[in-house]
Amino acid sequence: LIDISASTANCQSDGDVCYEIGGKGKVSKESIRIAYSLVDGLKKSNEVGVVAYSDDSYLVAEPQSLSFSREAIKSKISKISPSGPSYHDLGLRGGAQLAEENDTVVMLSDGKIGSYSRSNIAFKTRNEANAMDAKLITVGMGEDPNEPLLEDIAETTEGYYLENSETGRLKF
Repeated sequence: LIDISASTANCQSDGDVCYEIGGKGKVSKESIRIAYSLVDGLKKSNEVGVVAYSDDSYLVAEPQSLSFSREAIKSKISKISPSGPSYHDLGLRGGAQLAEENDTVVMLSDGKIGSYSRSNIAFKTRNEANAMDAKLITVGMGEDPNEPLLEDIAETTEGYYLENSETGRLKF
């Protein structure tokens, strides 16, 4: 589950336009690096699906065994483009639709909510996490992630929070 909002992508958003500040107008290099590391670190027998989100969630890659699709999944991840605000609740809903009971969902996000017009985003995000049948592991992205939100939603699912430098500790 990859947060592709403007704040995570290190860009500023003006409506539907994302102005590049650094990188190549894609998701931050940090998010790509960690997503690749997760895909590379899993066994061939693991199934992986990818959902990206900002103001809505969308399917990047259907769940599939890594035995033949590892590079194809990484290629799809590399083509994700940043956009819009962070509606974490909608991202979690998209991740939950892809996950099955007892699965693990890894959420790469800065956890920032911003000053968007949707009210109670933190509350809605917590409710979506609570409704998941999967364990949620959140990974804080960027220099100043919203750790309280990311910790809270992970713990709601009996998951846990990691700083981006700790992703080597992930256990599946």
